[in-house]
Amino acid sequence: GCVVVLPPAAFEGSLVLSKALHITSRTQLAGAGAGAWAGAGAGAVLVSRTRQPALTVLAPGVSVAGVAFHQCGDYRVVGPGVILPLPSPRADDAARGSGGAAEDEEVCCVRVGASGTLALEQCVISSTRGACAVARGAEAVLEMQCCRLADGAAGGVMFDGAGGGLARTDVVRCGRFGVLLAGGAAPAVTDSQDLRRGSSC
Repeated sequence: GCVVVLPPAAFEGSLVLSKALHITSRTQLAGAGAGAWAGAGAGAVLVSRTRQPALTVLAPGVSVAGVAFHQCGDYRVVGPGVILPLPSPRADDAARGSGGAAEDEEVCCVRVGASGTLALEQCVISSTRGACAVARGAEAVLEMQCCRLADGAAGGVMFDGAGGGLARTDVVRCGRFGVLLAGGAAPAVTDSQDLRRGSSC
């Protein structure tokens, strides 16, 4: 597939990918070491300020390296390609939703659809409105390596019948769950921690 190199800047909107594509940031290409957190320095940031995901993957063959994804009502730019999501009453209300837990998990920052496959490396994901990431469907695959899921209002990552796994990926300050499995999903989880409890996922 094609390769897209993003500059160190913040981009607002909801990106929907329906074909194979590799997205990377200029700073990641410059040689970020294995295990380094994307977004710790200047890099590409995708921000959704609505209930729509910052990234939706509907096709196989999508990969992203060194990009931060945030879903939040408000944020502050603290440097080139570095933002600080800000809590707000409106975002908190949207995260809780009138429908309770089931509705929370429908709102997420990164979504992998029924036929999508997504590989994330050195990425940061957060959501003040719902879960950090959701992969749903028997053919959906979500792989995370050296990533960080932080401040998910509903939780970290949900696998609903989907395949994939987590390697060297941490869940930090997320809501009701770190890794939630449904629909017979059994992702491989290695060297990852749910820091809400201070234990391995």
